[in-house]
Amino acid sequence: MRKISRATQVLLGALALAVAAVTPAYASPNAPATNGFTIHSAASSSPKCVGLANNGSTDNGTALVLWDCHYHVDQYWYGTNPLLRSTASGFPNGKCVGLANNGSTANGTWLVL
Repeated sequence: MRKISRATQVLLGALALAVAAVTPAYASPNAPATNGFTIHSAASSSPKCVGLANNGSTDNGTALVLWDCHYHVDQYWYGTNPLLRSTASGFPNGKCVGLANNGSTANGTWLVL
């Protein structure tokens, strides 16, 4: 369990740095009545949200992507310290965000469900 927690901490740090390095990011204060929050960029007049690839697929290994904010369930996230989980894959026990390539912590590693 300790190894998973460490990987999750690295993942959350990488996600925060990736979004922050490009543009300010914040949780949406005007989220619709659903569980969780959105993570999006305010770099343009049309913000982009972090969501799930492949039309919101909740399959293991699905990549996290930046997309126009449409506020469907695949763009909602929640935390269960220290994990970031997908609302689309279930609440309160949704799938966790993880690292691709068997948990690789190398630069450029994709974030996946």
